[in-house]
Amino acid sequence: MKNLLMILSICLAIISTSANATLLTIEVEDKPYAIGDTLVANIIVSDIETSNSGFQKEVAGFGLDLLFDDSLLSGGLVSFGNHLDLGIGGSFPISDVNAGDIFISEISLMDAFSLAFEQMLLDEFLLASVQFEVSSLGVLNLTLDNIVLTDAQSSSFINVSGQGTSLTLGDVAQVPVPASALLLCLPLLFVMRKFQSK
Repeated sequence: MKNLLMILSICLAIISTSANATLLTIEVEDKPYAIGDTLVANIIVSDIETSNSGFQKEVAGFGLDLLFDDSLLSGGLVSFGNHLDLGIGGSFPISDVNAGDIFISEISLMDAFSLAFEQMLLDEFLLASVQFEVSSLGVLNLTLDNIVLTDAQSSSFINVSGQGTSLTLGDVAQVPVPASALLLCLPLLFVMRKFQSK
């Protein structure tokens, strides 16, 4: 009975430590944008899943598509974060800009220990930044698709999700708000007119 409880406890520990999903988000500065302004989309990894040993997995490679409305944005200059390329072994970064879609990928050439040491104390870190120029105004949706994360043994992460963002480029149309005094006077005028007609 004691052995059965121990086996069940170990199985539960393995399931609970690998159940958290790694999250990739797009962060954009929340400010008014005009035509010609620079917009930078940062792709951040957080909530990194843990291995069966209970330690955070090292991110050794990633690949994804950043989808955007190419009638609103132009350019797409990609720069990479510094947590996969540690400067010693380097990394292999790739970016391919197409209409409305940028493929972004980086594979670290570092060993698992070096990557784990670099990343283990980080709750989140920057994978890549994409710099655009605002070419038109409207509602912009930035979406992540085809996301793949790997560790140093080239094993894919089990649970990965992406969270896009939406923002309005340009001024939001202002709806005029009637004066509150006028709103209060309308019912009074109606009541006065009702009494005058009697």
